[in-house]
Amino acid sequence: MNQIRVLHFIPGYNYGGIETTTKNICNYLKNSKVKIEILVGKQEDMSPIEELKDTGCVVHVIEKMNKKHILRYIKQIFNFFRINDSFNIVHSYNIVRTPILFLAAKYTGIQNRIYHARTTLSSTSIFERIIFRVFIYIGTVLASQLLACSEEAGKYFFRNKKTKIIKNGINTKKFLFNVNTRNRMRANLGIKNNDYVIGHIGRFCEAKNHNFIIDLFVEVYKQIPEARLLLIGDGSTKKMIENKIRSAGIDDRVILTGAVSNANDYLQAMDIFVFPSIYEGFGNVAVEAQAAGLKVIASDKVPKSVKITDLVEFLPIDQGINRWVNLLIKSRHHLSRKNMYDEIIRSGFDIERNVLELEEFYIKLASN
Repeated sequence: MNQIRVLHFIPGYNYGGIETTTKNICNYLKNSKVKIEILVGKQEDMSPIEELKDTGCVVHVIEKMNKKHILRYIKQIFNFFRINDSFNIVHSYNIVRTPILFLAAKYTGIQNRIYHARTTLSSTSIFERIIFRVFIYIGTVLASQLLACSEEAGKYFFRNKKTKIIKNGINTKKFLFNVNTRNRMRANLGIKNNDYVIGHIGRFCEAKNHNFIIDLFVEVYKQIPEARLLLIGDGSTKKMIENKIRSAGIDDRVILTGAVSNANDYLQAMDIFVFPSIYEGFGNVAVEAQAAGLKVIASDKVPKSVKITDLVEFLPIDQGINRWVNLLIKSRHHLSRKNMYDEIIRSGFDIERNVLELEEFYIKLASN
């Protein structure tokens, strides 16, 4: 069989969960009969895309979608497939753009179109959820295969339709606790040995619930003056959160790093991980935190399948912050870090196993 060309469509490429997973897939399939290529939209900061190219992955860059010029965007997608019509498989995650992508791919004769569910809620707005449901329906009709990162995400997107589940694996060895890395990162960040570091990694957006994180940290700080908050990520709500931090007078206790490519190192600097998402498809970063030996306090809206060790505890987010604050304070003196390699491997979330499963899936599709 000739090399199988698979196009992954990611409208914006930064350092989020989808991007990290896709980068891992590219790296592990370098010498495979499956060749991963990525279609992304042009963005202000092109450095993450350049880093992806440096790994040897083929990246196709197009103009990003503009609501005022939607017809121009559609034409661009169709033109792309007219020029690049030899893909065996198109693999897409995005709700709004997937129908356009699949329509163009189908028009040019690409039979294998994978729709990948990665969230359990599209928006907290009822109106937006209705609109997104229409797009999901169209994308599902145009898809030839349905894929999800968790049972919960699959049920939200595709209801009772037949869906294959492939977990989002991580490079387990990269995330294992390392005391030398911890000391180096804390020194670089200006964190003292006795500081209690509450951490979070995630895009600044409604779903990640940064407002909640700030509220609970303010209360923890009142009782633990050595508390520090470490927030990794970037996004549309970051300015609003920065204003809230200033208004609360905790500027000197909060570290905002922006998006980083080495989140594994920052996990080493933390003492505990908070994950109060309003919705999640799975929540891969919680698996990474567990691999680093961190206790994770997660929202009850996060899929329960994220709990692969006894380090995770779920709390409600619709009953205020008191239980979260109390647990964070209580946990300060009961934190220990250990090697979690065996537990992560047993859970089935190691990247090597997951990529092998995905590779077999692609080969089977292309051979039919």
